[in-house]
Amino acid sequence: MSNTSLHILNGQCLYDYLETNNLFKEGIYIPFNEAMCVGKVTDLPFTSSFIAERPRVHHVTASDYEAITLNPLAPLLQTDLKKHFDEIHLYFDQDMFCQMNLLTLLAYLDTMHFTGKVNFHLIYTDFINKDLQTIQIYPLSCSGYADIYRKVLMEKEIPSVPLMPVLQKGIRLYLNTFDDNWEVLTFIKEHKDLSDRKLAALLLQTFTAYGLGDVQYLDLINKVRLN
Repeated sequence: MSNTSLHILNGQCLYDYLETNNLFKEGIYIPFNEAMCVGKVTDLPFTSSFIAERPRVHHVTASDYEAITLNPLAPLLQTDLKKHFDEIHLYFDQDMFCQMNLLTLLAYLDTMHFTGKVNFHLIYTDFINKDLQTIQIYPLSCSGYADIYRKVLMEKEIPSVPLMPVLQKGIRLYLNTFDDNWEVLTFIKEHKDLSDRKLAALLLQTFTAYGLGDVQYLDLINKVRLN
């Protein structure tokens, strides 16, 4: 198997789907098991302070974060990228959740000064119906994405540089989540009589553009109820 290409997948579900259906091709495939649209972001990706903070964000132990997130990323984090990989492929959906994860990886590649070929595969996934489609492939240069990451995830501002429309939309949706009048919070307040599980299921159906999961919605519901 060739080690000249690294394929980074949006999460364990996509990794498991490709593995189960024998869809891996040449290269190394790894999942990105993070949720960068959730919680406080105080530093660039995978610095020591970043790694110290993210377990607290996800309410897991440092060892759990290492096992779930860091260990699968070993080919990315513990490798001389320029020496081992000629190209890197990133596979992410168009929702806000995925786009913030994509931005994080592009920022990391920028900080590592990776100059090889980078392709972003904009995909559509529906694991229930076994539907996986590539919508478009974007060749990218990673230069400048660390600054965009700082502006968006750390400073919570819209960057002034032009971006891919799908990423621009994801950033706009992400920044919406910090508005006291965010549509999701309003929806939760308007349906507060529903049980947590029923309300989370309704949020999943209604706000697909955000790409949040039931864990994130249950956390939001709990915060709204407490307030």
